[in-house]
Amino acid sequence: MKELSTIDKCLAIISKTENGDLLSPDDLKLTENRVNDRLSEYGLAVLDKLYEQVTAGVYKKPYFHGVEFMTNDHEGYVYFKGEHVEHYSSFWAYTLDAKNSLKTLQQYCLYLENKGGEINSVKAMFMSFDKGFAEYKKNELDSLLNGGAIVFTVVTPKTDKSSEDSFRLSGAVHTEEEIRNSPEYKDFVDRQRFEGDYVFDVCTYKYGSGVPRPASENELDVINCCYDFLQENNLLSETVSYQFESRVQEQNNDDEVDFDYDCEDEEEFEP
Repeated sequence: MKELSTIDKCLAIISKTENGDLLSPDDLKLTENRVNDRLSEYGLAVLDKLYEQVTAGVYKKPYFHGVEFMTNDHEGYVYFKGEHVEHYSSFWAYTLDAKNSLKTLQQYCLYLENKGGEINSVKAMFMSFDKGFAEYKKNELDSLLNGGAIVFTVVTPKTDKSSEDSFRLSGAVHTEEEIRNSPEYKDFVDRQRFEGDYVFDVCTYKYGSGVPRPASENELDVINCCYDFLQENNLLSETVSYQFESRVQEQNNDDEVDFDYDCEDEEEFEP
């Protein structure tokens, strides 16, 4: 029996997934990239795996950003266990900032589910106003600390053309170079749609009363859920504060994300 070409495999994938509607946006883009002859050898291997899953009837849409229970569709709508809860614009949806936002949204949905509440986009709109959720995550953070203390740094870029857009880093950050080399700073720069002069406010905080240590990734995720609550209740101790200036160049962001399956992604692919 003659082996199918990769183009034939793409056609089979599309036909068996309701014209691609059942695929995740990145899996659909994978097939489009093959049709346009834009896949590396690694990308072709990923395509073969996708073909096997679809034709065997075992394909499941992967979690959006790898965040459990969260999926997205081709129009940018975001779902928790199949329930529509948000919409992410295409130029922002695959940024690190969006991933961190998605983690918080997932935690809020789990919180509502645990309470037996309805989960939908209207409920999700009130996430930032739900003091019960913030206090719940603050208590979770306390359990993670177990009597200790954590240190993290908040970087807030400011310009007269945009609103505040803070990101958080683990530990005490004292130099501009450390900030500029962080994935969070690079993500901020990559998603800017205009150039401008920025002033970066840098504040390092300690939370807890024990011996301080850098916050873990999990602890930062929890802090993202209750940071405003901690601030409003004066539960954070500021240890370092300074500013630096930087000019951010305008980025040529397309409205459509281009998923590039190259060798740098290889560790995430499990054949």
